[in-house]
Amino acid sequence: MKKLLLASTALVMTAGVASAEMTIGGSAEMGFQGGDFYGVGTDDLSFHQDYSIDIKGTGTTDAGLEFGFTFSLQGDGNVRTRNDIAGDNETVFIGGAFGKLTMGDTDGAFDWAMTEVNLAGGSIADDETTHGGFNGNAAFDGQNDDQVLRYEYAMGAFGFALSYEQFAQGQSVPGVDADDSIGVGLKYSTQMSTVALDFGLGYQQGAATAIGPYTLVSRTNGDVIGASVKADFGNGFLAGLNYSSYDFEARDVTGVLTNTPDATHMGLGVAYTTGPWTVAANYGKYDVDAVNADVTGYGLVVNYDLGGGAVVQAGYGATDFEAPAANDTESYSIGVAMSF
Repeated sequence: MKKLLLASTALVMTAGVASAEMTIGGSAEMGFQGGDFYGVGTDDLSFHQDYSIDIKGTGTTDAGLEFGFTFSLQGDGNVRTRNDIAGDNETVFIGGAFGKLTMGDTDGAFDWAMTEVNLAGGSIADDETTHGGFNGNAAFDGQNDDQVLRYEYAMGAFGFALSYEQFAQGQSVPGVDADDSIGVGLKYSTQMSTVALDFGLGYQQGAATAIGPYTLVSRTNGDVIGASVKADFGNGFLAGLNYSSYDFEARDVTGVLTNTPDATHMGLGVAYTTGPWTVAANYGKYDVDAVNADVTGYGLVVNYDLGGGAVVQAGYGATDFEAPAANDTESYSIGVAMSF
């Protein structure tokens, strides 16, 4: 079925050296999820199903300029989404010897450079990445108009990126002085004996309303700097570490004094794969410069690869809030993930 799908959905046209191609892939999940992460009244074991149809178009001009787009149609069925269907990952890009320019629902330069600590495997309900201690390194991405413009260029082991996202779609808002989101990222890869190392360094400024599980009093200008490293030991074992530091202005974008506290985040992840088995864990903590505001969490996954694109996945996530009034949460899931 996979080969038939790919063959029947590929459109290839040639004229001289120019060409264009469109491909369709997808994924699906089915299983069970639960935990008080989902809220009172929806925390018992319940059904989970999910699917994604991924479309990609690519082409090349006579002069060698590459161009294309990506789009995903996603549907989720669980206690929160009730079979909602939505588009996601919409991007358009052009590229060539000068680098690559991408616009749309894509990573800013900070996220592009940083390595996340969910290093291998996964769970059908994303338990390992939805706990309160996990940082997806999005920084200020998506907190403006969610249309990111990113330029990237690679030269050997080095990579470089710049990104820009407008506030209010570039329109001025009376009484509001919110920064556009501007980011820069650097990557470097090297080999030390049998260990492959990937380094990342990123910076981004912008206006935010939330950082991870921490919600700001109101939209505030600030910046973040971060670094990450990932090690592949060549024997199935992976390890990763990332660190970010957030700094915010004392007044929000309307000039009101809020004294928004600064924060740091540290994340650590490990993973091991042997044969069809993959086991992975990650831990993270947001250290907020305010009383009883820290958030800690960890995630675990166990996967068994059935072959042919099907994987049995089990996951668990837990969050610990320092605030006495906050309730700690946990989530869990088990099921089969399928890719096509």
